[in-house]
Amino acid sequence: MISSVRLESLINFNDFRFRGGSTLVLTCPNIFTAPVLFAQVNLDMATENIRTLYKATVQYGKDRGSEFDQDQMEISKELKRRIKRLENDYNRLMKINTLLCEAKLPKTHFDENIGEISISHKGTTLSLKVERANPSTPVTLLDCTSVGAYSTEGLDDNEDSDVVGELQMEMERILEHYYNSAFRITKILQEITRRKNYHCHEITIVRNKLIEHPEAGSIYSFGYGSSGPIIKPMFFDQKEWSDAGLVHNTAALVKSVLNIFALEYAKKRN
Repeated sequence: MISSVRLESLINFNDFRFRGGSTLVLTCPNIFTAPVLFAQVNLDMATENIRTLYKATVQYGKDRGSEFDQDQMEISKELKRRIKRLENDYNRLMKINTLLCEAKLPKTHFDENIGEISISHKGTTLSLKVERANPSTPVTLLDCTSVGAYSTEGLDDNEDSDVVGELQMEMERILEHYYNSAFRITKILQEITRRKNYHCHEITIVRNKLIEHPEAGSIYSFGYGSSGPIIKPMFFDQKEWSDAGLVHNTAALVKSVLNIFALEYAKKRN
């Protein structure tokens, strides 16, 4: 488990031990942004992005459907349905992500008035005191990150509750399905637009390199946290491929599909 908070640079709480009543004094520049709780992600924004993608797909079908052959007409229907399912799967995955974070990760609170960060886990609290570089300017958190990871080996023998174990199993199943379906969406776009070189790099890497053809030394593991569920965050040695998290990868997919639609509209105008 790794928890960190960034002020000017990253402070890794994994470097400290949890001791009740202990206080660490740090001096840092004054940074003014709203405090952010660990493992908090903008679920609504990501969901809206997928809905925007669905609307754009429907509109593209209306605008260009008369040019489709029979095969393109059929797979355009599949495309719309898969995007709808993608939204449902994304929402469920992020709900599970939140539940796992609440059950397994430290709770963090930042008090702007006294400049103190409190990290609590399993009944023990560590407090970090941040001194103001400029006494007249409050110090607030720039951002926070929290990540939990686990290997599937030996899960039946661990101390997690049945509820946590069931959530993990559900997340693993939906997450792998999510990337396979997202990858299929990119393949459908190739057929509809006749752009055989189109792909979404982030989706392709997770599906091909982490799920279907994992490299030697990878550990069958999963993560959860501020960037959403993660595929294979644990590994024995340095690895070439990594997963940036569901939130980032979904945003990348939406952006790539909308870009393809924009290119197709531009080509038609020319």
